[in-house]
Amino acid sequence: MRYHYIWVAMFAVFLCFWATEPLMAQKDIKIQGTYQIEKDQRQGWLILNIQIPKGYHIYALTQVGNPPPTKIQLAKSQDFELLDKFKADKKPKVIENDPIFEQRIEKHEGKIALLAPIKVAKTADLKDVVFDLHITGQLCSDTGCRPFNNKKIEVEFAGFYDGKEKKKKNNE
Repeated sequence: MRYHYIWVAMFAVFLCFWATEPLMAQKDIKIQGTYQIEKDQRQGWLILNIQIPKGYHIYALTQVGNPPPTKIQLAKSQDFELLDKFKADKKPKVIENDPIFEQRIEKHEGKIALLAPIKVAKTADLKDVVFDLHITGQLCSDTGCRPFNNKKIEVEFAGFYDGKEKKKKNNE
């Protein structure tokens, strides 16, 4: 009789593994944070480069309702100021009436950059500015979703860019 309980327990463990295996097999989302400052200025861009594995998606910052949108939390600091909200570098894929959620869904696949304009304090050393940045969302496929809650993102200084050159190119 004792062996019967062992087999039942082993079967239960197998069932738990089998049921969650698709989620455990997911590749992880890759997020790299950088910031660039315009040459001779103290303003620039905070950039989150996101690589979403093939066959997966995340919900857009602009997603309304359920499923919830991807959210970015950036703690206030004396070293910098966030000048506006984060925005995606490309429009999300829109499904007007998703058959599962029965509403409009906005999601991103592949590579995406989330950008926000920033201003760095004159007293801050650009290489030492620390961004306390966390991202929350879901990495989803057709078989399920895995949340990433409060994922801390390291942000590195990526150098300067020439804003005058950028303005010239836009005016041509």
